[in-house]
Amino acid sequence: MFTTRSKAAKFLGINTRTLGQHLADGAPGVRGQYNANAIAAWIEKNRRKKIDAHGSNGHAPDYAKARARREMAEAKLAELKLAEQERRLIDVSAPAGIMRRAIASGKSQFEAVPDRVLSLLPPTLEPADLQRIKTGCEQLIENTLAAFAAGLDELSGEGDDQPGGQADGR
Repeated sequence: MFTTRSKAAKFLGINTRTLGQHLADGAPGVRGQYNANAIAAWIEKNRRKKIDAHGSNGHAPDYAKARARREMAEAKLAELKLAEQERRLIDVSAPAGIMRRAIASGKSQFEAVPDRVLSLLPPTLEPADLQRIKTGCEQLIENTLAAFAAGLDELSGEGDDQPGGQADGR
């Protein structure tokens, strides 16, 4: 037996307002006399009544709303299928695959750029300067190809599970 609502509510694992609502709805207890066992039994009995009357969650099912949601979902799915059949909707991985193949076929041409640049420079440059220029060109090309790959991964939805949304460096 508890003398305050707050002690009884704490014992029952509910908040004081919820206990107050149960008491207003007919749970046993009067000011200064709260039998937690009797209140718990009342709550359980009334919970079962709600389940029997309304279903598992205590609320009457709204079949009209559920049917409307299902019909709306079916209509959206039918629109997507029609758009795909009419070729107004395409899988995003298709253009990414095309671009990935195009970049791969052009990669060798990109990788030849540093040597081409060196052939255009005057022969008076020091070998160390030439190597620095070649290394800079190679790094620029590598970064550019990595950016293309990351963009393609983002377009096709790959690499989404990488930390920070980073592509996997293909």
